[in-house]
This record gives sequence, C-alpha cells and structure tokens, in this order.
Amino acid sequence: MNAICTPDYTASPTYVNSNYESDAETLNKLNSLYCGRDELASKVLSLGGNAAELLTARLDAELDQLLLESSADESKVITVPPTVSNEDLEQILQVMHQRYADNAKLAQAWEAEIYSNIHSYDFEAMGIEIKPVIDFIVLQFEANKPTTHQQIKKHLTEKTGVGYYVEPDHNGLEQQSNTFTIRVHNVKSKKGLNAVIKPLEHYGVKQTDIKVARIEASLDFYNAKSKGLLTALYKSLAYVKDSTNQRVYKKQGEFQTIPTSPIHLLEKLEDGYCIGVNPKDSPVYYRSYYKTTDRRLNLNKSEYRVRTEVNCAVSELGVDNGLGNLPEIIQCAFNHLKFTKQSNKATEQDKKLYMESVGTFGKRNDAHYSNSRHKRTLDELLIKHAELNSLLSKCVSNLKRNFK
Repeated sequence: MNAICTPDYTASPTYVNSNYESDAETLNKLNSLYCGRDELASKVLSLGGNAAELLTARLDAELDQLLLESSADESKVITVPPTVSNEDLEQILQVMHQRYADNAKLAQAWEAEIYSNIHSYDFEAMGIEIKPVIDFIVLQFEANKPTTHQQIKKHLTEKTGVGYYVEPDHNGLEQQSNTFTIRVHNVKSKKGLNAVIKPLEHYGVKQTDIKVARIEASLDFYNAKSKGLLTALYKSLAYVKDSTNQRVYKKQGEFQTIPTSPIHLLEKLEDGYCIGVNPKDSPVYYRSYYKTTDRRLNLNKSEYRVRTEVNCAVSELGVDNGLGNLPEIIQCAFNHLKFTKQSNKATEQDKKLYMESVGTFGKRNDAHYSNSRHKRTLDELLIKHAELNSLLSKCVSNLKRNFK
C-alpha cells in the first residue's frame, strides 16, 4: 500500500495538514484491533450471526485508515510562511514525502508483525474456516501372485481411471519382492479408499493385511486476509523435539535460512516460498505454504488457502499400523499439528520479542517438571493454545467419522 499523500497548501499563510497518531499510539491501536480488544470489536463479537463479517469489515477499514495516518512526530499542522520560495516549498514537500514513505514501510512492518502473531487471531470471529485434510497415505501390501509394480499400476488405472504411484517396497517388513506400496491422494472417506483397495483383490490382497506406512495430514485455513498467518502458525506450532533444518524454499532440495523478521519472511511467502522444518523423509517433517494449485492444476481463487501439514512415518506414532486402525492413525497424525501461545508468565519484553521475531517458539523440549510439579515439554513461557486446539479437535473428529 502506498501511504504517501500529497498535502494541500495555500499562500497566506500556507498550511500543510497532516492528521496522524504517534508511532506508539498507532501500534497500540493496531494491536488492539487484531487482538479483538477495541470496543466495537468486543460489541460485534457479542452479536453472533454476522459478527465475523462485520468485524472483518471494520478491521479492514481501520487498518487501511491507520496505515494512511501513521507518522513520525506529534505535530498536526505544518505552517509555511508566505515568503517561502517555491524551491524551498518543494524541498519541504519532498522531505514530507520521504517521511510518509518511511512511515509506510513502518506501517507495513507493523501489519506483518500483527498478522504473524497467533495472539492476533480469533479464527471464528474473523471468518477463517479451518478444514483438516488427509493429503495422502502410503499403503503397504503383499501380492499373493507373481506381478510387478507396473502391472499393478496399469490394473489400478484401468479399474479406477486414476493413475497411482506404485513401487516395490524394498524396505518392507517381509523384505520380499512381492511387497509393494501405493500412494493414495486426497483421501476423503473409507468409501473412497475402498474404491482403490478393491482392485487389489485381483492380486490376492486382503484388506485386513494392508498396512499404513506413512500419512500426510494437513490443515487448510480459508479466508485468511494475509499470508502472515503462515508465519503465525510456524511460530506457534508444537514441533517434535529436536526439530531442525528450518528453511524456506521453492524447489525440493533448496535451502535458504528463514528470515528472522516477520516482514522479510512475509516477502518470501508473497514470492511463493514454502516453509519447511526437518528434512524430507524424516520420521516427522513439516511444511507450510499458500496453496493455489492441486496436482499441478490451478485452483479457483476462492479455493486459495493457507496450508500447514505434517508427514509422519506411522511407525513413529506408536499405534497399530493396520488399515483397520486408520481413524486412530489419523488422530495421532493430527496430534502433531497442535499449537501454542504465550502464558501469563510472559513479560512485556517477552511479548515484544515474540511479536517482532521469527522462530520455532513452540518446539518441544525434553520432558521436565514445572514449578508446580506438572510434567511438560514446552518452554516455561508457553502453554497449549486451548481455543485453537479445541477448534481443530472438533474438525478432526468430524473427519474421522468418514473412516469408521
């Protein structure tokens, strides 16, 4: 947004009008708006019904106005004597333009910090819809008749009309050449999964013998007004202990260090970069990005969304990996997509650091006992984000019903 405005002026004397708030006041009001603390927001939230739409409209209008009004000092009127030459007046205006340009950058940085802070979000009030998705599962099975992975793939395509990724499982538990894996994308229900499994009976495969080797669980956030939500999720996600390899990238294998400020990370995200944590094919690894395509096809703009996902080896989940246990496997995978927030122990300095920087704040540590003798794995300044996690749990429960 261009926050530079051309002031009006007259000749006797010349007044260059500039209404704005101080930096501190502006930042405080922005924080209030997006934490839901301002008076109108509180009233709207109590209305129910169209509260989300009303609040979102108010927030949009307020932010746009505040970005235009931000400035660097407290004076509201600049007086220019009529004796000032055109050259001097032009210089004054250029200085003002530069000041507004600098303040526009500050406003953009404030906006990035706010949208990149999980504490700024009331997902339901802001109209942000969350949908859990099984992006894909990798099934492992043993064929009871001689065949190859090419033959299985061809048979599946003929029966389902869909091409599947089938390969020999050289790491299979049996270590036999007749063990294979198949990757099934966009798994929405048990019925849809059965449509893939049924043709495997041609090779003597029993459904009760099929194992789930890996699962990728995703959370899609629709109607988020800023890609800064990706940063907020990145900062607050409760990663597994010893998570490493935090990076941004566009292509697999690319590694760029994650920027340490919200505005610079947002610039990367706007340019199409993904956020990754842990190397690909680790027992558990994470990815966050703005989804605009699906299987290389462009989505309608109404389907664009913020996505954060976790890919898990089922052997790491500590549960039975049989296909019949899929609902529990789904639950365990989504348990790796839990979020944190700062506790009431956080000082103003702690909150400022969290607001202005980027990092894996929510990463789990070795289990330890708190001062109250409760066993915990989070940093002392963090707690579970009960409101968001509760909302996610309801969504995941609804998804699991499709697989029972």
